[in-house]
Amino acid sequence: MAWVGSEEGRWYLRGVALSLACMRRVALLTGLCFVLLVVPAAATTGVTGVTGDPSTSTTTSTSTSTSTTTTQPCVATAVGTLKPLAASVRQVIIVNARKAQDKVGVLTAYSRMGTCWTRLSRGVPAELGIEGLALHKHEGDGKTPEGIFSLATTVYGIGPRLSTALRYHHVVCGDWWDEQPGTTRYNQFVHVACEAPSPFGAKSEPLWTIQPQYQHFLVINYNTAPIRSGLGSAIFLHVSVGRPTAGCVAIGAAALERIIGWLNPMAHPEIVISTTGRLHQW
Repeated sequence: MAWVGSEEGRWYLRGVALSLACMRRVALLTGLCFVLLVVPAAATTGVTGVTGDPSTSTTTSTSTSTSTTTTQPCVATAVGTLKPLAASVRQVIIVNARKAQDKVGVLTAYSRMGTCWTRLSRGVPAELGIEGLALHKHEGDGKTPEGIFSLATTVYGIGPRLSTALRYHHVVCGDWWDEQPGTTRYNQFVHVACEAPSPFGAKSEPLWTIQPQYQHFLVINYNTAPIRSGLGSAIFLHVSVGRPTAGCVAIGAAALERIIGWLNPMAHPEIVISTTGRLHQW
């Protein structure tokens, strides 16, 4: 090994050092190229494994499932027969009879859910006026008025308070409904001293004495704004006794309690009373 210290040996060592430096540089450049070529491809294609030569490599991709929300069409209801209701109205009750002379119809309640109307439950029989329905009602004609009306936000009743968002007035002795045309309180609730004689005429109703009809009842706002004398009064939704009414709408006690519990004054409920052929008018 004497040549190591010679001139030839020094040149030999320089050559080895240069070769090693060159190999390191090539290795570094090759690695960078591999990273630049392979990593971006994996990032953009979702590759989870790369095998073989890059030009013939096989990739395993992960697929992302996407769900599409489909809007179901609204189920057709009787509400669709009506003229468009105000956007604020989110509850509606429809009392429907086949013809104006019918003394019994069907009451069905609906709630607005988004742009669709959904039925609260199956329709229930509804007793109507002894003389059927009237487009132009008058006091004492025995007819239930046709039209679209709001509902008062107070429940009245001889019975106990129900679970409801509405106000409740417990009917007591001296509570009347004035049904005498020409009086100052016509078609309004009035309280007088218990056992005092009626100041409203013989046809006005002592509410606390009428059972079971007035166990609970709702006021249908017919002829209330404005009140016109002689065009009819005391139009209620009350408990049925299985026979036609003097002009009110009457349903079973359980059905009425469910309606009262469902009603929400913030939903601006309305009631439509009509024959089938005239529903489109309201």
